[in-house]
Amino acid sequence: MIITIQEACAEDIQKCLPLAQTKELEGAKGKFPTLEELQAGYESKSAIFLVAKNEKNIVGFALGYIHSRQSCYLDLLVVDKEIRGQGIGTKLLQAFEKEAQNKKIDHLWLISHLYNSKDHDFYTKKHFSPGDKFQIFAREI
Repeated sequence: MIITIQEACAEDIQKCLPLAQTKELEGAKGKFPTLEELQAGYESKSAIFLVAKNEKNIVGFALGYIHSRQSCYLDLLVVDKEIRGQGIGTKLLQAFEKEAQNKKIDHLWLISHLYNSKDHDFYTKKHFSPGDKFQIFAREI
């Protein structure tokens, strides 16, 4: 299977929504990313939004936001669960990092649920380290 990684286009947003409804992307109070949130990400000047496509389908995407002080938050990274383990997540992450570096970003960060050991393993293999510089605090409001 040939996979290409490219910037998302307007037609891709709706096609990304089913991938966004996976357990790994479940947020507070059981909420998942919405079409409106994906659309807002696509339209944001501070966003990096990439899709992974095979011959005809979107099989993964990455969405993140550039912040001040040369940092970027990787908000969403997901690959179709039927084809995980084939290097698509790695390709998306590498392309995301390259795009961030092209924008003079030198620090990438993300948040992963405590229960998601598969994500932790993936990011650790990609040289991310948990909590070595920052501690994330959260509470429901």
